[in-house]
Amino acid sequence: MRSRPRWYRAALGRKIRDWWLWAIGPTAALLLVLIGTHVPDAWAARHGEGRPGIWTVTDVSCHDTQCRVWGDFVPDDGGRGRQHVKLAGREFSLHPDDAGTRWRAIDVGSWRDEVFVPGGGRAFSAVWTSAAMAAVTAFWLLTVWATYRHKRRQ
Repeated sequence: MRSRPRWYRAALGRKIRDWWLWAIGPTAALLLVLIGTHVPDAWAARHGEGRPGIWTVTDVSCHDTQCRVWGDFVPDDGGRGRQHVKLAGREFSLHPDDAGTRWRAIDVGSWRDEVFVPGGGRAFSAVWTSAAMAAVTAFWLLTVWATYRHKRRQ
């Protein structure tokens, strides 16, 4: 099998480098920022830091195969609850006929309109995803710095 001409390999290398520098790397950095904001709440829920209580389904709206579920949270200590919040990290689906059902939850004081299943559930995946995006972003920043240094020397 014949190898590709040198100009072809060089052009392919430039295309890959350009994709990395201008598309993949910045996307990883953006995802790190967006997903990283969930990490403190997911971490707190994972370690049970917050007010335990009951989340009751109050509103379910479904479109096609996707359902959005809202409910009210009442803490076990009888303190101030939260109305119209989502139950984050749940690994089960809810349907319109589930209105009124009650689930254990923990309120970590999130500024978002959500409480968490005990242990954090799927929400804890934000921690691992953020760690992966941080590694990709760090490598991207290193390559941006190296490219800048290389261009500056020329």
